[in-house]
Amino acid sequence: MNPPPPIVDAQLYPAALSDQDLADLAFFGVKAAVVVAGDDLPAGSADDLFQHLRGLVVEEARRLRHARIAPFSAVGIPGRRVPPKGLEALVARLPELFELGRVVALGTVGLFRGGAQEEHALLAQLELAQTLDMPVIVELPARERLRILRRTLTLLRESGIRPERILVGGVDRASFRLVRAYGFWAGLTIHPARLQAEDAVRLIEQQGASGLVLASGAGAGPSDLLALPRALHLLEMAGISSKIARRVSRDNALAFFDIDRAALD
Repeated sequence: MNPPPPIVDAQLYPAALSDQDLADLAFFGVKAAVVVAGDDLPAGSADDLFQHLRGLVVEEARRLRHARIAPFSAVGIPGRRVPPKGLEALVARLPELFELGRVVALGTVGLFRGGAQEEHALLAQLELAQTLDMPVIVELPARERLRILRRTLTLLRESGIRPERILVGGVDRASFRLVRAYGFWAGLTIHPARLQAEDAVRLIEQQGASGLVLASGAGAGPSDLLALPRALHLLEMAGISSKIARRVSRDNALAFFDIDRAALD
């Protein structure tokens, strides 16, 4: 049996994970992770949101380093946590966080239920990402995914951001082909509320590794710390080549986030 390829988790929510959880991830092959905020963001003021994001970039990154996982961060305001006041000022402050850690993307952003307020927040952050030429992580909601996806794809296309700079996370079998048809990267989040490992493996078997990254979403509600190692084991059992396994577990994420492989050492 071949040794498992190293893992870069493209979407990790460590604030809800213990130090032992992080140590277990490292033991099972997670070499690096992109720390993101989602529904764990406080439903408070713009300043509350900023301070929480700062904690992810600084404190949670420190915890990952202690567990021997190379930390990278994405910062953004998802649709479900748009503050009632001060959005523009908050978006303008996001670049301050880039100086505090290795911020490799803007996100997660996206629509939750839709509507003018959520769309305004998404467009403001897409404009910032285009100005800074940063990759963007757009997260789809678990419910009404196709309805929200269609509107999201329209906004993304109109934003002018190059498709190869956008990762749409939380896709499933129904949304995968649509996301890839637009030229966006597809994120398979192997999580009880998202996608089963077996379904991810079937998608990789059918579609190959191009434009695809894996994420665990660990820390976002009840999750599976071993989701990505299990998926890689299933890939091997299905006879998928080690080259493809390395691409979906590490190399594609490094390429999308423009991370030097040496940073994982």
